[in-house]
Amino acid sequence: MHLNKCRDCGLVNAASDWACRRCGHSFDRAQRTGPRSPREAAKQSSWIWTILVLVVVGAMFYYLFSGFEKSYDQIKAGEANRLAAQPKQSPPPLTSRSEYDQHRAEPYKNAVANSPGLAASQKHNEEVKQLMQPSKQAPK
Repeated sequence: MHLNKCRDCGLVNAASDWACRRCGHSFDRAQRTGPRSPREAAKQSSWIWTILVLVVVGAMFYYLFSGFEKSYDQIKAGEANRLAAQPKQSPPPLTSRSEYDQHRAEPYKNAVANSPGLAASQKHNEEVKQLMQPSKQAPK
């Protein structure tokens, strides 16, 4: 810590003092050696710099925010145009539940046909259905 010693009375004063506490002799800051403390530098800095920094930071935030907002609006407009340009095709109405089920099962037909476990199960179900049907040659 840098201390100021008065040349007139010899009292050692704090580094932040501008004049001697005993005799009032002013200390010449230009003659003082050693680095200034950050607190002293802050006391001497102008409030204009603080306002200038705040304005620049605010302008940067405004620029970024408005850029994001414009970009979002462009994406939204482009998406609306893309959706409007697509032809509107509605699927033909399905008349029965079985047609609906067939329509939903369409993408999975190959998977079911190529699965050996499911094919064996389907074969077993068909055999059971044949056995369950009443025979055509019933005795009289």
